[in-house]
Amino acid sequence: MSNDSRLSIHLTGIGGWRCGKKTLNYDSAWRKVIFLLDKVGKKKAKVMHVRPQLVAKKKVYQPANIENLLSSGIKYDFPYEPYKNSPRVLEVYNKPYGQRMTDRDLIEAKSRAVPRSKMCFGAISPRNQDNVFMMACADSSFLHPMTKSKQNSGTLHNGAYWYWFSNYSFGFSDNNDICLGSCDYKRHKDHSKLCWHLTGGGWRAGSNLWLSSDTKWRKIIWIVK
Repeated sequence: MSNDSRLSIHLTGIGGWRCGKKTLNYDSAWRKVIFLLDKVGKKKAKVMHVRPQLVAKKKVYQPANIENLLSSGIKYDFPYEPYKNSPRVLEVYNKPYGQRMTDRDLIEAKSRAVPRSKMCFGAISPRNQDNVFMMACADSSFLHPMTKSKQNSGTLHNGAYWYWFSNYSFGFSDNNDICLGSCDYKRHKDHSKLCWHLTGGGWRAGSNLWLSSDTKWRKIIWIVK
């Protein structure tokens, strides 16, 4: 792929394939053009054909497995749309990580829960906005400002250690090696930890840290019946 002089376009509907060193089957930004000159040597030209390299296909998803979502443990990398659009799911919060959050936001979200429902908290990465990056769920009746300590402060529930330290931080982890200062900064490479400041923006999603001012990562809260 080191030759800059090569151009090749599929004639089987796959899309254009290369322009010089670039491979472009799935590219929607590069464009294919055909020019028709009015006269030989005349500079003026008319564009006869312009279209994107790729015609996007509508994505087809498997139906949402709500029972699996609600089961014990933290879930990772599953499609956002079929779950969010399920009749059992109500999305009550979806904002950038950099959006300031307080206890009041969590209390207002919880106020929309019905008896015996669950609340699910997750993150969406800008690298794949079609999927939920990580999420864990808890009984809505379990969630309240229960945390009083900054060290090893999680309460085990439905396969995750949860903390809600009023005016400080909220989150979960699959282990209780938690240290809130003011968000959980232990084990920077731990993919299971989610932490949001309750006096500012969200701080981590797994091993993705320092997201308090990030406008591309998103915090989401669902109520699931």
